[in-house]
Amino acid sequence: MEGERELPGTAMQHRLDPDAQGVPGWAVDAVVASLRALAAVPGSDAMRVLPVVSENAAFRTPGDSFTEALLRLVRRRVATAGAALHKALPDLDRRLVAVGERLSAVEPVPDTVVHGDLFGANIHLDSDGKPVAVLDFRFMTTAGDPRFDAGVTASIFDMYGAHAQQITTRLTAELADRLGHDPDVLVVYRAAYAVVTCTLFGSDEHDGHFAWCVRQLRAPDTSRVLGLAR
Repeated sequence: MEGERELPGTAMQHRLDPDAQGVPGWAVDAVVASLRALAAVPGSDAMRVLPVVSENAAFRTPGDSFTEALLRLVRRRVATAGAALHKALPDLDRRLVAVGERLSAVEPVPDTVVHGDLFGANIHLDSDGKPVAVLDFRFMTTAGDPRFDAGVTASIFDMYGAHAQQITTRLTAELADRLGHDPDVLVVYRAAYAVVTCTLFGSDEHDGHFAWCVRQLRAPDTSRVLGLAR
């Protein structure tokens, strides 16, 4: 049987310094170009019915908006992950109410293709550092709000490095500015993503991804956007 076609270029991740305190300009350029290219592809009905994360059913149903579908997904995931999240976040209920309110208040935009897992390993660059391919569609791929992709990408670009939260904050501001997005919308999408994915790999803070999700929900800018800052 013939194998899959090999994509051109090499993964951006291989060119990044894992100990860097920020994202180099050429990498930001490549991320922005990739997000713009994805946002230029209109969403289709076939994309809308794709399942996401660990689910089997269609993510969206006819007539619903991206944020409505995302909020339903958040609630479904809380039904299975709630106990673990409550243990890590005693004020989880307050945060979930605020996430729902903020998602409901997001002004809709036309659906485009949403990758949902765009970071250095999934962007291939040519020898000049220009993006030539995006791979690994599936995890959260759907038709929806391109701001979701920008918010998720800013937060997962560096998840576990010594300067991860600092990089997330700076990259969120940079992507919002260059793509013309409200940075607060990117932050609320990041919070929703953290709830949705928190227990996909483990259910306590010994699991790196779960601990990362809890940090996103506790982050000062998340608390501010959710109206919970003290």
